[in-house]
Amino acid sequence: MSARDEMKTSKRNIWNKFFVESKFGPRLLVILLVVALLIGAMILSGPKPDDTFDPFATPTPPPVTLEPSAVITPAAIQSNIDQTSGVMLATLMVVIIIIGGTILFLRSKENRS
Repeated sequence: MSARDEMKTSKRNIWNKFFVESKFGPRLLVILLVVALLIGAMILSGPKPDDTFDPFATPTPPPVTLEPSAVITPAAIQSNIDQTSGVMLATLMVVIIIIGGTILFLRSKENRS
């Protein structure tokens, strides 16, 4: 048996012990998947406001005029589309985690009985 074959066998044994026989490998992969998807949700949630943004500032009321205004305000969803996508992705991930955990728990409980 050559050194290359021994190396392949050794790698295969380590892979089998870590991912097939133990329960640590699949859990690690699930954790990495969840972290990656949460990072994706954070990226899709949109940019952060500038340092000059003050959330507690009171807006100046618009001047009262007797003539009707011709300014059309944009829809709220158009200005927050990035944040909406991020929130939807994060919510979907939470639902998938809950449903997946429930299914895995029920399957493991059936195997014990």
